[in-house]
Amino acid sequence: MAIPTFYKAVDSHTDGSKGAQIDSLQENAVLPEITSQMRIQGATQLGKFYIQMDSDTSAFIGLENKGMFDARLMLSNSDSEIDDDIESDRKRFRSVIILSNTTNQVVINESDNSDFAIDDYISIGGYIVKITAINTNNGRTTFDFTPSIPNTDFSGTYVSNLIKKDFIGGNAEPFWVENVIQPGHPADEAKNVIPLIIQS
Repeated sequence: MAIPTFYKAVDSHTDGSKGAQIDSLQENAVLPEITSQMRIQGATQLGKFYIQMDSDTSAFIGLENKGMFDARLMLSNSDSEIDDDIESDRKRFRSVIILSNTTNQVVINESDNSDFAIDDYISIGGYIVKITAINTNNGRTTFDFTPSIPNTDFSGTYVSNLIKKDFIGGNAEPFWVENVIQPGHPADEAKNVIPLIIQS
């Protein structure tokens, strides 16, 4: 299995090239600490980082949301990209809480599934499958998928749609993460750790 190394951008607001190496769970490495004002009033953060593999591989990259960290993962076009260049309609990858599941379906308790699409790779309990149909009814969305997974209850965990990325020649690949903080949280500062999923 290929081993990832992580890097932050030099400065994602002016120079998006690869910067210093960071740890996978390093606090405030890509996005700054969530302040009390952000927790009370809400905010959107945007940051860039890199993943490099120690051998050529195809890997699936995604996010597992935790707590108030409502994140979207996006591909970057180039090393020099700045955040103002991100297109508003660019595909975003996220995760949502599972309400229930079977061996070939997963149900989420929301009707907005715009971040998910047929043929997306998704992660359910560590299994990678592909969406074959999306159906919305009474505020809930059902994803049909294949192949089948074991008959295990994953309710309360996350289903994430994944970026499939080829890592070739030891090159570090750039990604953007967008963190949407909903207003109304207690006024305590919080460390910012990006909850990545990497499966290769």
